[in-house]
Amino acid sequence: MTHRIRIILCFCILMVSGLTGFAQQRSLQIEDKSGPFDVFTGVGNEAGIVIICTETIELSFASNRDATINVFKTETKGSDKYYYLRMPTGDTYNDRRLTIYAARYAPLIIEPRLQIKELKTIYLFDPDVILQGCYNQTMKEGLEIFRLAQYVDAKAKYRLAAECSDTPASVLDDIEEKIAIIDTIVKRRRLADEFFTIGDYKNAYNNYMAVFSNNPSDRYAELRMSESRLRITEISGEEGIPDRRRQRTFAISYETPTTDLLSSHGASLGWYRDRKVGVYLAMRTAFQSDYYYDYFDISEISGSFGITFRLFRMTKKDYRKWPWGVWMSLGGSYVLADVSENYSSGSENISSLAPEAGLLMKMGFFVVKYTYQHRIDFSSDYAGRSFIGLGFCF
Repeated sequence: MTHRIRIILCFCILMVSGLTGFAQQRSLQIEDKSGPFDVFTGVGNEAGIVIICTETIELSFASNRDATINVFKTETKGSDKYYYLRMPTGDTYNDRRLTIYAARYAPLIIEPRLQIKELKTIYLFDPDVILQGCYNQTMKEGLEIFRLAQYVDAKAKYRLAAECSDTPASVLDDIEEKIAIIDTIVKRRRLADEFFTIGDYKNAYNNYMAVFSNNPSDRYAELRMSESRLRITEISGEEGIPDRRRQRTFAISYETPTTDLLSSHGASLGWYRDRKVGVYLAMRTAFQSDYYYDYFDISEISGSFGITFRLFRMTKKDYRKWPWGVWMSLGGSYVLADVSENYSSGSENISSLAPEAGLLMKMGFFVVKYTYQHRIDFSSDYAGRSFIGLGFCF
């Protein structure tokens, strides 16, 4: 009888000790930090969960629907440890209960109802405990302020964390790297805002993207990225209209010599692009009879080909809708002429390669063009010829 009483007493003591120990276990609480645009980049029908807690608490996981939990990556950022979980989705997993175990804490059960490619971010914390130590507390505050994109205050917190007496020497380089990232972010945000203000949305987008890649929680950079992308799309073409149509890169003009001694007609078609080299073509015919020059009769035909490039533009605002600028053309012409000299009954054919250069000014829809052509094999009276052209761009 005495032996049975001893067994019963021992059992009661163990039960009371176990219940007391369980009652003394603290509870972890969760905070959902998922962003509205967070996407999991896994394959198939998977979703992802990122669980964050202080690095002093080791976590393990179990599920009523998963034989094992796929923790495919863990990493430490500051004083926090990140657990990356890859989870299948579907109707079978709608009632999944994920149990999180941590030493000295009661098991925590969550029921994540995940959609394909969804990414949840969950932060675990002990509401009854303030992290001990200057470094851990200050660094945690700095990381949270950084997440809120308050970069000046976050940098100040990192500096304070580096000065704490309990800061490990091994983390000083990591703190300096975080400060360097903040300096880069501040510089890129300033550049991005400047580019956005002057309408250079491509460079604005690239700089906002650099900010966002360093801090995906920066909602300002995210919104500005979206707006820059929209502006780029609007400028590149509305309802499928190519960008070159909005720049009006093509120009056609009617040309005539600047002297009134010639009966001449000509036309020029060119590709005058904003920031790239283009080309142009021109055809011209001319006829003249004059007793006072070296030739009596002259009839000619010429064809020209060359390149075009922009010298400068005279407006920036709405440039693509209303272009004002000056382009230069450089090329050559092949001239074939039939001439008869004064006091001579015969005629001869002259062919010549003629270098030429010109300027074209766009004024909205209209263009004015000037071209100078130098015919090497002609007499001095006809060696140089200038043409003026009027037309439009489209």
